[in-house]
Amino acid sequence: CVKRWFKDTLREAKAGDVNMQILVGQMYYSGYGIPKDA
Repeated sequence: CVKRWFKDTLREAKAGDVNMQILVGQMYYSGYGIPKDA
């Protein structure tokens, strides 16, 4: 569910939605919905 939300948000961000771009940045910063490095 979290991964899907991230993918949907990322898709909207790539389409040019500034609010989604900010949200994706916050998700990357916090690690939310992003797989951890091995």
